[in-house]
Amino acid sequence: MDIDPVAIDVAKTALWLEAGGRVRFTFMDRNVIVGNALDDEMPPAFSEQRGESLDTETRRKEYADRQGAASS
Repeated sequence: MDIDPVAIDVAKTALWLEAGGRVRFTFMDRNVIVGNALDDEMPPAFSEQRGESLDTETRRKEYADRQGAASS
């Protein structure tokens, strides 16, 4: 997690290359996200592990909205 969208793209690319660079990893889209951990914004997968009550679809929409706002 980072507040800089470019850093997120670099991290995803580095992880993809480290894994061989052959297959697209869609799970990274849910776990490597634009956000601010200091503001208690956690990736949906982390929140699900903690057992938070907000459903997955609602979390995905919230994070997609935040990512869209961050890239604007």
